[in-house]
Amino acid sequence: MQGPYIKTVGLIVPSSDVNIEATYHRFAPPGIAVATNRIALNRLSVKTLEEMLPQTEQAAEDLCHAEPDILISSSLTLGCFRDAMLQNCVEQRTGIPCITSLVALVNLLKRFHLNRLALLTPYQEELNLLFRATLHRQGVDISYSKQIVCPDGKACQSIREIQELEWTHIWKQVDTEALKRSGSDVLLLGASGLQVPDNIPAVEQALGIPLLLSEQFTLLYALEYLDCYQPIPALGWIFNAKPYHHIK
Repeated sequence: MQGPYIKTVGLIVPSSDVNIEATYHRFAPPGIAVATNRIALNRLSVKTLEEMLPQTEQAAEDLCHAEPDILISSSLTLGCFRDAMLQNCVEQRTGIPCITSLVALVNLLKRFHLNRLALLTPYQEELNLLFRATLHRQGVDISYSKQIVCPDGKACQSIREIQELEWTHIWKQVDTEALKRSGSDVLLLGASGLQVPDNIPAVEQALGIPLLLSEQFTLLYALEYLDCYQPIPALGWIFNAKPYHHIK
């Protein structure tokens, strides 16, 4: 995409990422620039997440040279771990509005009254427990839950392992009949950088409920916040709804 740009999104991603920023660049509407900075992260554990907070603050400050209109912390798991602290620290340090993927998710669930969540997570059990507990604290009812594992049957240990998961491998692990019987009104893939965006419409048609992906709903939040929303049918049901104007 060539300039001139109307607004700029500052995107903070893990250093091992190969999918997240590509999704933003691919789907950001004309006139929206995406400036990216990286923080060191590959192995996934509570300890490595704790170490991300000061790195995220510095990455946000460095991104200020691109004069972003909004900053995004793209790690959904980090948002579960240090959501309010992360958002406040970044905003105080840069003076620029910051959004975490968790904030965008909770906002969207409340906005559309999506209360019964089917959840797929590819993490080790300590992080899966953290993820579910965070959602419960936000008033989300998890009606179906499944841990997605690697082809060798083991839990994903790193971001690269998560991002290498093929959609057909993920989908084979889902008991679609049990998911439908659960009465879930939305399906969340609880990880960033999955190889899924092209499959969103097909999955929604098969299940009859919205499919949520971190990059998808966080981009939606950012565009609506910047008053730059445009429908993007390829990103599913939530991008066909009327735009929502956030209180700034």
